[in-house]
Amino acid sequence: MTISMPAVWTVQQVAEYLAVQPSLVQQEFECGKIKGFKVGEEWRCIQSDVLDYIRAQRLKAESSAGGNKNRSEPTTSGFTRVEP
Repeated sequence: MTISMPAVWTVQQVAEYLAVQPSLVQQEFECGKIKGFKVGEEWRCIQSDVLDYIRAQRLKAESSAGGNKNRSEPTTSGFTRVEP
């Protein structure tokens, strides 16, 4: 029987995925905003940890926008539709 394991991401890989500096990712790990674990002194996480972080950041941004109904949404055509 083969067990499928999720890929483990490094700080550098998370930083590349989020298009941010590795130091920011390191801070987010250290304060617990990105769930992860240490291997020796190095932080690691799995993809679902990164996706959970993205969802939390999105919710935070939406709530700080005051629930603005004039949000834009991406469309499949590549253009952005703005809701009135």
